[in-house]
Order: sequence, then structure tokens, then C-alpha cells
Amino acid sequence: MKNLNLSLAAFHLCQSLDDAPDTHSPDAGLLWESLRGLSAKIPFPQLTKFTEPTEANPEHNLDFAVIKIDDISLGGNLSTFKMNDTYSADLNLSVEDEEADFSPENAGIFQPQALIDVRASLGKVLWLSGESEDLNQLELSSAKEWAKNLCPQAEYITEDRLFNCPLFIFAADSLTILISLAKPDTIDLDRAQDNYYNLRNLFWTYQKSVVVGKLAKAGYQGARHLYSELEAQVQEFNQVFLLPTPEERLNKLDQLLQTIPQRLLDYNCKLRDIKAHYTTIEVNGQNFQISLSHIRDEKADDRLSYWSDFATKTAPLRLQQIKTYIDYLEPGQVLFSDLINSIRATTELEQAKCDRQRQEAEAKYYKQQQKDNQDLQNHIQAVGVGIAAGAIVASTSGLANEPWQSPSRDRFWLPPHPFIIALLGSIFCSWGAWWLAERWIKKGRPKDK
Repeated sequence: MKNLNLSLAAFHLCQSLDDAPDTHSPDAGLLWESLRGLSAKIPFPQLTKFTEPTEANPEHNLDFAVIKIDDISLGGNLSTFKMNDTYSADLNLSVEDEEADFSPENAGIFQPQALIDVRASLGKVLWLSGESEDLNQLELSSAKEWAKNLCPQAEYITEDRLFNCPLFIFAADSLTILISLAKPDTIDLDRAQDNYYNLRNLFWTYQKSVVVGKLAKAGYQGARHLYSELEAQVQEFNQVFLLPTPEERLNKLDQLLQTIPQRLLDYNCKLRDIKAHYTTIEVNGQNFQISLSHIRDEKADDRLSYWSDFATKTAPLRLQQIKTYIDYLEPGQVLFSDLINSIRATTELEQAKCDRQRQEAEAKYYKQQQKDNQDLQNHIQAVGVGIAAGAIVASTSGLANEPWQSPSRDRFWLPPHPFIIALLGSIFCSWGAWWLAERWIKKGRPKDK
């Protein structure tokens, strides 16, 4: 195989919805770092000196000086682009020895694994082209050998036709491999050059649609997981009303309020992302069809069934599937928002009930305390009156020394001793004074209502 040429088209997301319009994602520069790292494998000095694109200067081109690798002259060039939210690089490597003949086992001269390892979040496209007079080297079996040596994991997809030569398409994860094998001077290089930007945009919109479709599926799985957790908390909320005391109900409601809002926020973010992915695939699908229509030339016997099927079948089905994701998830957004509102309303009601019961208990306790204090004051005052009265009578204790005769047969009944009379009178007067004072104080106090 002669006139070998291998190009790498890499696409990397440099800005997401989370980033401010005038900023880039933290990992935006990974593509450029990876390309500079290639200089360790493919020692072009210019690989460490290329200019990164910006909004003001979105495209840069750099030709490489020819280098020798294993006595083979290798040339190339690098084009870098900034396209809306994406960085793109087109690295082209070509064998400069026109008479050099290569077999699939010689694919290592291009360091294909190093090219595959370039960091590009939206995927990569490797395109190998070569010429041969031997028709056997232009068959599918030969293309499979080249693909195997470029990427052992690559799987054959289909055979199309572009620019007047067969186009064998392989794929591995986020890598697409294109192999064009033709007789010398049969590839329509003029059309290929004229459609350079159309091809770049075709690869870009295709890779972006594929990657974003995977992100939408992963986002849906994450949202479904959150949906299950939130649905379980709906059941927990229903069990709150079976708890016996307001305090227990409030504690459970507080636990729910600590977890549900964050989960609902995560759920809403995933739903928002899925809607954004839908829009991304829809817009890129339209741009993909525009690029495809510019490239395809039916008069030139082009056959691009792989990309045509993607535009007319795969992409619409993917959009329909994502729309189904959204239809499944949107009712949950409303349900779980209502759940939070219900929990907050129930919390307010339970809190009000607790406050009212606490106020009633405090009022009852205060009222009882007032009554007990009043009774104590009344009792103290009455006792004071009784003691005062008893003290007055007790002043007659001097009668204890008065003479007194014991009863005899002639005088069986005699009046008690004057001291006993005075003592009994003191006790009676003290008790009576206390009883009267108690009655009088109680009568004078306002009655509790």
C-alpha cells in the first residue's frame, strides 16, 4: 500500500451549561495537553508549539517539518478550531516516500495507540487512506487487517462509497475508523478538499450526537434511581400520621425535610440536563443533515448509507427515546414538589398544635401555681392570727400556780384547774381564730375563673 495518509479528527467539549458564557470548563485544555504529549511518540517539534484557538481567532493551521522514523519520511500538519462549545483538532500524518510500500503490520509508524489515547470528550475519527495497484489490497479483508492494526477493538460496520472510492467504516466505543483504499489517482481529491469543512462538521455533529445520547441515557438512569428514593419517602410521609404524638410526627417530618429537597434538586438537575441533551441532539441532527447533503453527490455514485441511516433513522429514534425519558420524569417533578409543600404545611400544623398544647399546659401549670401560692398565703395568715390569739390566752399561764383541790367523796365534781381551763381556752381560741381568719381571707380573695 502506497501514499499512506492517516488523519485524526478529535472533538472535545470546552464549555457546558454550568459554565459562564465567558469561561471554559476546568478540563477544556485536555485536548491540547494530549496533542502536545504526542511529541514523545511522534517527534514533530511543532507539536509543542501550536496555537490554541480562541473566540477571536477560532482557527489555526500549522505545517510540520518532515522527520525520519525508522528511515521513513513522515510529514504532517495540524489544524485547531473552536466551534461554539467545542474544541477540535485535525492532525494529518502522511508518508512522504511515494515509492514506499506498506502492509497493515506497518500501521505502527503512525503510533495509532497514541492517537487513540488523545483526550477528546466527544470522540475521535481516524481516517486511513492509501493506494495500490493490487486489487486484493483494496478488498474488505485488507481493510479489516488495517483496522485491526490501528485498533484491535474496532468492529466492522459497513461499506460505503465516497469521493470515487470504497469507504470501509469501523467503530470502537467513541472512536470511528474510516478506511479508503483505491487505485492510484482514482480518489477525487478536489471534491475531498472542497468538502473539508463539511466533513469536519459531519464528524463533529455525529460524534456529539452519539456521546450526548449516551449522557441522556445515563442521566435517565440516575433520575430513575432518585425517583425510586423519593417515591419511598412519599410512603414514609404517609406513615407520619400513624405516629402517636406530635413530637414524633415533627421529628419524622424534620428528617424528611432534611433529605427530600436536596434529592429533588438533583432530580430536577438531571431532568434539566436530559432536556438540554434533547435540544443538543435535535440541533446537531439538523446540522448533520445539512453537512451530509453538501457532501453527498449522487452523480458521483456516492453511497453514504451509514450516515444517511443515522440522519433518517437513528437520530430520530434517539430523540423519541429521550422524549419518552422526559415524559416519564416530568410528572415526578410535580409530585415531589407537592410532597415538599405537603410536608411543610403538615409541619406548620403539627408545630401549631404542639405550641397550643404547650401553651395550654403552661397556662394550667401557672394557674395551679397561683392557686397553691394563694392557699399557702391564706394558710400562713390564718396560722398567724391563730397564733396571736393563742398567745393572748396563753398569757394566763400564770394560773398554773393557783391552788386546786382534788375531787373527794363529799365533793365529787370540781371545776378543772384554772391552768387547764386557760390551756384549753388558748387552744380553742387559736383554732377558732385560725378558722375564722381562713374563712375571712378566702372570702375576701377573688375566685379563680
